[in-house]
Amino acid sequence: MTLALVPLACAAPAPPARPAAPHPGPPGLRATPPPRPGPPPDGRPTVHASRPAPPAPERPPRTSPPPRTATPASRATRPPARTAPASPTGTPAPAGSPPAPPAASPPATPRPLAITADALRSRAARSCRQVSAGLFRRDAARAPEVPLCAGRGGTLHWTADLDIDCDGRPGPVCNAASGPYFQGTTAWNGSDGRPLSADEVPYVVVPGPSARWRPAASGVTGGTLAVLVHGGRVRYAVVGDTGPTDVIGEASYAAALSLGLGGAPQAAGTQKDVLYLLFPDTRVRPIEDPAAARAAGRARVSRYLRETTP
Repeated sequence: MTLALVPLACAAPAPPARPAAPHPGPPGLRATPPPRPGPPPDGRPTVHASRPAPPAPERPPRTSPPPRTATPASRATRPPARTAPASPTGTPAPAGSPPAPPAASPPATPRPLAITADALRSRAARSCRQVSAGLFRRDAARAPEVPLCAGRGGTLHWTADLDIDCDGRPGPVCNAASGPYFQGTTAWNGSDGRPLSADEVPYVVVPGPSARWRPAASGVTGGTLAVLVHGGRVRYAVVGDTGPTDVIGEASYAAALSLGLGGAPQAAGTQKDVLYLLFPDTRVRPIEDPAAARAAGRARVSRYLRETTP
């Protein structure tokens, strides 16, 4: 048997595998390429295994960021908080409502005018509407000559002399020994129910009611504010007693002292002119308190001067 020899074809060597790209080194260093492989010494092809890629670095687990906290703004840079305008009643207005108009400033308090004797006399002289049905006497022996007038500002006034009235609760000066005309009563009593004291209470005597004039018809009663003007003095009193129906011009001993007309009751008083100014719309309470009469008098007279012209 003859064996045929078939030549074996040598397989061509496989091309060398392309080396993997070198792993980059640290920044700034140039990587040296590996040496190029030559043919194997025995002529057999050498299969080069591809170089495994370096493992990827493990990524740290992802965590949620910490809660964000607002950095407090400084007082200088923090914008002012917007507040809703307050309503006139003091409650905040609803959002979106128009801003409330600025509150009107309170009116300025008028400056009180100086209370002087001349200012009061000037106003009384310029207005006299006689409300009495006739004239009054200054004294019982004199002819009637004094009208009782309604003046501007709702006042009543007359000008006469000043005789002393010592009637009322007995005191150190006014008592039964002070004169034959002393009476222990007054037309109006104090808040304690007792007669007024002529020694302590500055009061004015008005004519008793008659066909000539009725005090109540003009709003005059006990405690009505009265102002006495004599010389340069202005003093405050109350209506406290009544006298003869046809005589006018009388006040208590305390009222005479306040005007500088002191002395014994029989000798005190004056025949010179005294202006009696009454404010029927003002009552002094308690009637026997001189301090209450002064406070009410200053306030009412100040208003009277503002509301009237000289």
